[in-house]
Amino acid sequence: MKIYYPILVSSLLFLLFSCGNDDEGILIDEREKFLGTYAGMEVCGQLSDNGNIIIITSVEGSNDQLSIQHLYNFGTTIIATVSGDNLTIESQTVGLVRFSGSGSIIGDALTIDYTVSDPFGFSGDCTASLTKI
Repeated sequence: MKIYYPILVSSLLFLLFSCGNDDEGILIDEREKFLGTYAGMEVCGQLSDNGNIIIITSVEGSNDQLSIQHLYNFGTTIIATVSGDNLTIESQTVGLVRFSGSGSIIGDALTIDYTVSDPFGFSGDCTASLTKI
């Protein structure tokens, strides 16, 4: 019995320390938490829109970009880049509307602060306070 005890202990220690982390090599898509449909209020200067629906999807072929549809309730689709719980909207012109900004998500609550310049003469800062539906 004494001969088997060291072999048993050695075998158990080997098994215990040779097991690696099963999550190694699994990539987590940081965009996942942003994907979905949102409703909420957008405020631009003294103007507000309380019935806007925003749809966020991932951009194919990218591992960090999102497509944001209907921001500014203008029927446009803009591209944002995700890093952790934050997104960045690099300056871009879609149609005749220029966007730039940033946002963050906490749970189901998404806030996007952005600057917009449209062909109707509005240029200013906007905030979209959204909840995933």
